[in-house]
Amino acid sequence: MAWASLHLSCAPAQAQKLAMGVPAVHSGMAGPAVRANVHMGSRGNSKKWIRGAFHKLPPRGKHSPRLVLKSGKKTASKPAHKQIMGHIPEGPMPAPAVKGLAAGVTYKVYAGHPRINVVDVDMSKSPVKLRPVTAAYTFSQLKDVREHARDSGAIAAINANYFKKDCVPLGTLMVDGEWISGPLFDRVALGFTEGGYARIARVGLHGTLSTSNPEHPELWINNVNQPHRTGSRCILYTRRWGDKVTFPYAGCLVAVDASGQVLDKAEKVMAIPYGGFVLADSKKSPIAALAPGELVHVRWQVSPAGWDNVKYAVSGGPLLLSDGKFAFDLKSEKFPVNWTGGQIVARTACGITADDHLILATFEGPHTLFDVAKFFLKLGCTEAMNLDGGGSTTMVVNGTTVTRNGSASQRHVAVALGVFSEEKARILSTCSGCSYHPKTDLASFTSSSVLERVNALGGGLISLTGGVSVDGDDPDQSQAGPTELAGKPQTGP
Repeated sequence: MAWASLHLSCAPAQAQKLAMGVPAVHSGMAGPAVRANVHMGSRGNSKKWIRGAFHKLPPRGKHSPRLVLKSGKKTASKPAHKQIMGHIPEGPMPAPAVKGLAAGVTYKVYAGHPRINVVDVDMSKSPVKLRPVTAAYTFSQLKDVREHARDSGAIAAINANYFKKDCVPLGTLMVDGEWISGPLFDRVALGFTEGGYARIARVGLHGTLSTSNPEHPELWINNVNQPHRTGSRCILYTRRWGDKVTFPYAGCLVAVDASGQVLDKAEKVMAIPYGGFVLADSKKSPIAALAPGELVHVRWQVSPAGWDNVKYAVSGGPLLLSDGKFAFDLKSEKFPVNWTGGQIVARTACGITADDHLILATFEGPHTLFDVAKFFLKLGCTEAMNLDGGGSTTMVVNGTTVTRNGSASQRHVAVALGVFSEEKARILSTCSGCSYHPKTDLASFTSSSVLERVNALGGGLISLTGGVSVDGDDPDQSQAGPTELAGKPQTGP
C-alpha cells in the first residue's frame, strides 16, 4: 500500500545572569530513567512486534497482543492491532516533493492522509541556527507562527511549547543560555548545544539558595517562571514573568535585588526588582525566615548529564522514541492516555536521526502518536518527541504557511522554533531582550561577589555541587550534600 494513499486510523554576560537569579547550568547529573510504558499482555514475540517488526497484522483472536497504557487511575486495554496497527504500509516510503531552503536545509511534503510537512536540517553540515522565539520579552503576548517567523526573520518555523491562555509557556524554554521557564513534570525537551547539535531528553532543573541566615543556610528552589501550585513549592520568578508576582491566597513572597540582597517580603503581591527576582512559596515555608538585608546566592543544576552546554531549548511531550525504540511513558510525563488516540488530527513533532539530521514535522489528517513515532523511525530517527498539536500546529516556510490553516485564522502561540541564517541568528542573540532596559547598571557585578559576601556573613556556607535527585524520588532518600535542604521539592501537581 502506498504511503500517499494511506489512511492511518491506528492507535547580558553569564555572571550577570547568575546575579539576576537566571538559571545557568553548572554541572550535569544522571537524569530520570525513561521507562517505556508499553506493556504486552500475551506471550510469544509480541514485544518484538511492538518494537518495530511492523510487517503484518497479528492474528485476531483471544490470544492477540494487548496494549496497556497507564495514566492516572484508569487503564485502557484494547487489542494492539486495533489501537496501534491499523493499515501499516510495507516497504520504503515514497519519495516526497523536495525544495531546498538553505545549505543543508530542505523542505519536503509527503502528500496523502495524513499530509506531512517536513523541514530537514543537516545539523552537522548546515550553517543555519535554530533558536526559540517568543512573542514578547515577558509572558504578556501571543503570536501566530506566521507572525513569529515574519518578525524574527526565520527561514522556517513551527510552533513549540504548550502554553496557558494567559500567555505563560509551560515547560522547558531556554534562549541564549537563559532559562526563560523551567521544566514541567520533567517532560521531554529539544535542546541545541553551543556547537549546534540537537538533543532530545527528559529534563529536570532545581536550584539551591545559599543564604546568610544562620537558621536556613541552604534552601531548595523547585523551578523558575512556572505557575505556582498550592503547597510548599518554591518557585523563582524573574522579569520574564512580568512586573510582579501575585498569589490568590496568603503565601510568602521574597524580593531579592540584583546584588543578591533581600529587599522586602509580602503575602500576596510583590513587584519583581529589575535585575533581581522574587521567591514564592507557602506562608510557613523556610523562605519566610529570610529578612531584609540578608544575602542569598542561587546555584542551578540540570539533568540529564550532557545538558550543561545546551543554549537553546523548547519542550512539549510526550517522548516518542529513545535509542531507536518506542519510549511512551504518558503516566510519568502526566499526559492523559487518550493522547495516543486518533481524535487529534494535527500534530507538530520532531526527531533526530543517527547522522545528526533534525526533522521538524507537522501531521494533518487521521493519525495517532504511534503513527508519528513510526514515521520518524522510517526516516532513520533514533530520538523523537511530540511538541504540540490541534489548532496550534503550524509550519511556515519562507514566509508562507504550508499547513492547511494558512488561509484561516491561525492560533496564537507563546513560542515558535525558528531556523535562521548565521547572520540573523547573531543579530537575534545580540538583541536578546533588547526591548528591556534594566534601571540598575549590572556591568561591574560578578556572581562570585555575592557568594563571598554570603559566606562571610553566614559562616562559610558549603555550596552543593551535585548528587540531588530531580527525577521525582523522595529527596529525603537522596544524597543532598553536606547540609540538609529546607523547602524540599514536591513531585505532585
